[in-house]
Amino acid sequence: MAWLIIMSDLISWQKKLCPALWPISLLYGLGMRLRSTYWAHSTHTWNPPIPCISVGNISWGGTGKTPFCQYLLKLSLKYNLRPVILTRGYKASPPVYPHLVQVNDDPKTCGDEPLLLAASHAQAKVVVDPNRTRAGKWAIANLDPDLFILDDGFQHQKLHRHLNLVLFSPNDFLIHWNKVIPAGPWREPKTALNRADIFLINTWNRDRQTLATYVARKLTPFNKPIFYFRICPRALINLNTQTRHPHLNNEPYILVTGIANPKKVLSTITHFLGYPPKNHLFFPDHHHFEKKDFEHILQLAHNDKIKHIVCTTKDALKLKKFTYPHLLALEIEVQFDTEDEQRFEQILLKKISRQD
Repeated sequence: MAWLIIMSDLISWQKKLCPALWPISLLYGLGMRLRSTYWAHSTHTWNPPIPCISVGNISWGGTGKTPFCQYLLKLSLKYNLRPVILTRGYKASPPVYPHLVQVNDDPKTCGDEPLLLAASHAQAKVVVDPNRTRAGKWAIANLDPDLFILDDGFQHQKLHRHLNLVLFSPNDFLIHWNKVIPAGPWREPKTALNRADIFLINTWNRDRQTLATYVARKLTPFNKPIFYFRICPRALINLNTQTRHPHLNNEPYILVTGIANPKKVLSTITHFLGYPPKNHLFFPDHHHFEKKDFEHILQLAHNDKIKHIVCTTKDALKLKKFTYPHLLALEIEVQFDTEDEQRFEQILLKKISRQD
């Protein structure tokens, strides 16, 4: 809870101090433009011999990159491709780089999101290395891939990509448009969007028609395809028995989150079950849950006479070691409208087959 308060205070202070922070943002943005220009003309970039799709954003987290990488894994396997995800592995500490993620890895070794990606599709390979050029060359030599998926790759310009996907949240258009660090959460100014090939809007279940008005006003000048998607819950999975539950029979539950956008998870689970949790415990993004954390969660559950504890699939990787019989993970998936999904697939397949 303290972490959420800190983040809320940070956003609040950014709004209050925006005029004072704006000159620093201009300097930061200039630095990022110069960096982009350097890599665009550098001879030190690597152009891989297979198609490479970058999944990234222009702001801090919360746009759905990990679920979208899962979607791309599923899509590539549908077309009999052998995908390899290249990721830096935030907070990972493997014994050696590059590190090929194994489904029985400790999240502290490979990072929680790489482990989630590896566990979600057994045929896919996930390679952790801050130096993604090194990781890519190692994968070519050892894994025989057909396709690279570059996780959180929009700002990683050392490696050439054949398709640049940029994901947005509604707040990128409604609140944060072109507000660059430190005045806002954007990593680069809006001119960076010229590097994108496709824009993908995570609607967060907002009304698409209303949101589309703001999106069109901001993105139409870039003349790139725009698609809308949402992240939808599928079921609650018991981490001990792997049983799938479509509901909890209106029984109370505690929600535990250690992700960048806990409020979105709260909204999703409330909508899915039809009622909110009795309590929502916030932890920092990528939090490594320790015994004392889980004891605190259990104590709150005991005090309120609640048996069900619900978490995200990312947090489940770190909580399942406590073998609590009523620990449930919320399974989610990316969904497009049918015609949008077909058009997106067509553009994607055409682009990576040409490799231009």
